[in-house]
Amino acid sequence: MSISTYIMFLLTIIFIILFMKAITEKSKMQKVNPIYPNTNQSTKNDIKKDFIDVEVINKFETQYTKNNIPKEKVYISTSKIAESLNQPIEKIYKIFDQLKWTEKRGKWILTTEKGKINGAKQEYDEINKQKYVMWDIKILENLEFKNMITNLKNKPTMTNKEKGDMYEAYVAKFFREKGYFVWEYGKEKGIEDGGMDLFVKIGEFAYFVQCRNWEKWEKKEWQINQDTVLAAQKKIENLLQKEDSLRNIISNCKQKILYVTSKDILNPGAKRYIKEYNEIIEHHIIPIEETYL
Repeated sequence: MSISTYIMFLLTIIFIILFMKAITEKSKMQKVNPIYPNTNQSTKNDIKKDFIDVEVINKFETQYTKNNIPKEKVYISTSKIAESLNQPIEKIYKIFDQLKWTEKRGKWILTTEKGKINGAKQEYDEINKQKYVMWDIKILENLEFKNMITNLKNKPTMTNKEKGDMYEAYVAKFFREKGYFVWEYGKEKGIEDGGMDLFVKIGEFAYFVQCRNWEKWEKKEWQINQDTVLAAQKKIENLLQKEDSLRNIISNCKQKILYVTSKDILNPGAKRYIKEYNEIIEHHIIPIEETYL
């Protein structure tokens, strides 16, 4: 065997030894658990569980302990809150608004900073393109919120007539505070009011006011249309023939019929009619403040 051949043989032997050593080291590394190096190889399911544990640790950071893992917050919708308290959802919305935990901007209901402090979380529905608020379930134990619910439950239910009388008084107060002369005609005349609840006047403008504190137009015949306006005009003409004092007040005044509602309850047809005949009729929305009730 020549010297060159012998050297090639030694190099081949050395290469084979190094190659086998590298394979052995790699095999040892594969047997080490990638998450807990001091343990033996885990199964695939064990490895998956280990990764979940790491995520939990990262999420709760220093709060995580082996024997006491904090629970995630549970959030519920406003409708679920209303359902659990057996209350209309509109009243729950109103309470959150009064507490200044939410606010309405356009068509959205948004949480405020005060709301976030009390467990509100803003969400967005990608499908319906709508913003909404979710609540930490602990809201049901919030003392301030519970007091509002208690007050709501203890408040006596008013009859439709009481609601109407209360709203007329509220609208009268509203116009007085704005400098109008106000005659609470319906309150004074009772069933003989001729369909006019209030008479208000400022400057050269005089309004014959009908107040409606309704949740909706409950009957078809109550909707504002041409017949409604003509009937109102006829009633006012009859009033003016009977009431010399009223006739004297409105002399030289621009006169209009004014429908005042506590909510936007007119249907599209009624709104179109009022817009078309705005020289003789107007519609104003005057929402009643909760503190007045």
